[in-house]
Amino acid sequence: MIDQLSKPYAQYKDTGVPWLERVPAHWQVRRLKTLCTRSALYGANVAATSYATAGVRFLRTTDINEDGQLSGDGVFVPKELVQDYLLTDGDILISRSGTIGRSFLYSRQVHGRCAYAGYLVRFVPATVVSPKYVFLFTKTHAFAGFLRVMAISSTIENVNGEKYANAALPLPPPSEQAAIIRFLDHADRRIRCYIRAREKLIALLEEQRRALVHETVTRGVETATKLKATGDPWFPEVPTHWDVMPMRRVIASSLDGPHHSPEYLDQGIPFLSARNIRVDRWSLEDVKFISRTNYEIFCQRVKPVVGDVLYTKGGTTGIARAVDLDYPF
Repeated sequence: MIDQLSKPYAQYKDTGVPWLERVPAHWQVRRLKTLCTRSALYGANVAATSYATAGVRFLRTTDINEDGQLSGDGVFVPKELVQDYLLTDGDILISRSGTIGRSFLYSRQVHGRCAYAGYLVRFVPATVVSPKYVFLFTKTHAFAGFLRVMAISSTIENVNGEKYANAALPLPPPSEQAAIIRFLDHADRRIRCYIRAREKLIALLEEQRRALVHETVTRGVETATKLKATGDPWFPEVPTHWDVMPMRRVIASSLDGPHHSPEYLDQGIPFLSARNIRVDRWSLEDVKFISRTNYEIFCQRVKPVVGDVLYTKGGTTGIARAVDLDYPF
């Protein structure tokens, strides 16, 4: 069966569903609610003042990442507050607001006792469908297409439980569902193994790059140069003909930026913060903007120009970038 998954089926049929297109002829197309014993169940509304350090883990939309895994340590609430919202093995949660479409497959053995918040919708799959198959469907381009359609016809970034319940999905026979899951689990393990190997290589190369930068900046390119002691623990030796002096003697001035956050706009003058500076690049994908008026006010304190060096002193402390941006910011 796994071999069959890599080959085209003999016959396909149109589903009549915009986000599904064609499926194998012997598959069914069903609404999610018809595959569940319970569906579109909204979570509990628990005030943040009730959060605790122990009890039942209380899942919020922000606790679920794009891969469907739980992130962070989470929050806990007393069991009596969420008694009617406790999850059972195989339950599926889908975010209905904010980060719409994020999904999570619950296993008590893996995640412990959990309940869920109001911006998540719960589905309890019936025996006709594998919960993991439904979960995997929520990671497909087809499901992303469903979300785009729903966002057009409803409030943006808000897809209610009833719409999720009416989402159409392909339903293979149980044996093919199991084969699909085995195939994707195997592929996922191989891909993650490859990613880990690449990450290790990248980490080694990055360490090599840092070592090369340190060695060259503190000792020069001539490896046979005679050295002298500096008395500094960070670079104990330098070439004998070099000087060592405080940074304040080799810079014209040292200024920091504004000490308050301005009013941000959808467009205008880019306003850089520490999160926009990386070791190897600018990170401007999510840069914020300010008005021309605020820009002129902040420029009275400091106005970065090409050749200046920006050095982070809060959050991601100690990252520097030489300014090569040829537009106002």
